[in-house]
Amino acid sequence: MPVYVAMQPPDWQLPLDALEAAITPRTRGIMVNTPANPTGKVFSRAELEAIGALAVRHDLWIFTDEVYEHFVFDGREHVSAAALPGLRERTITMNALSKTFAITGWPWRSTQPANPAPEGERLHASDLARASPCARMVTRVPVTAIIHA
Repeated sequence: MPVYVAMQPPDWQLPLDALEAAITPRTRGIMVNTPANPTGKVFSRAELEAIGALAVRHDLWIFTDEVYEHFVFDGREHVSAAALPGLRERTITMNALSKTFAITGWPWRSTQPANPAPEGERLHASDLARASPCARMVTRVPVTAIIHA
């Protein structure tokens, strides 16, 4: 069951205390949507480092939705959590070509991995990349403490 951490306009600053308060022993990951649509929020390097510190301290995954990574304006810089020191191993980045190349209306119908793993075996990242679009994991706010077991 997701636990949402609200961010408030106009600057959509990360409420780090609220994010940490939302983490329980059942929390398995933190979802970050950057750049976020429709707010335009782009998480700063410092904010991602703070999220990373929480993830390390609580042994959590960081799931990032970076579909809009090429839509950054006003001198802002898109930084991927996976590019930060020590976070690559705990970050799963979701992205897509559809927004960048304006092909969102094309009839993509692939909803299963091309070569599903036999029952009981793990899927590889290349299998997951061909699975149904991860962009459906849209949240109501850019940061979400998620995945309670």
